[in-house]
Amino acid sequence: MGTPKALLDWGGRALVAAHVEALGRRCRVIVVTGAAADAVARAAGATVENPAWATSAMIDSLRVGLAGHQGTAVLQPVDTPPVESDVLDALLAVRDTAIPLDRDGRPGHPVVLSPRDVGRLATATTLRDVLDGAQRVRTRSRLVALGFNDPAEFAAAWRAARSE
Repeated sequence: MGTPKALLDWGGRALVAAHVEALGRRCRVIVVTGAAADAVARAAGATVENPAWATSAMIDSLRVGLAGHQGTAVLQPVDTPPVESDVLDALLAVRDTAIPLDRDGRPGHPVVLSPRDVGRLATATTLRDVLDGAQRVRTRSRLVALGFNDPAEFAAAWRAARSE
């Protein structure tokens, strides 16, 4: 991508800052950093660093961020569009582990983990193991199933977000 994804420009601010704003309306936000930790922390505010980010799996960063956390958790990867308020409200209303589906039925992000499933992260091999049996929540969003690993996907996600 040419720069850490968290620092990509999303409407005049760092993408991570847009995520913090979107989630912060309903949740306490914990940003786990890896690459460019100092710059991401300046953009996001409070962060927790995963010092082994380059050699560990995503679930290891989740464990770092959720260490000691007992309640419900909302997990939002940085390489996705920020969550829409109605999607977050629908997921939190489930009061259990939930995955959003876009308007075409494709699963996406963020995912919500119940307190029980937050506890399961400690021994799970992958997040997918914890998400088995999660409730699927259909939304009208086009954004929840979008992600980006290259500039073309990022540009497409930005266009889709602007047209929502």
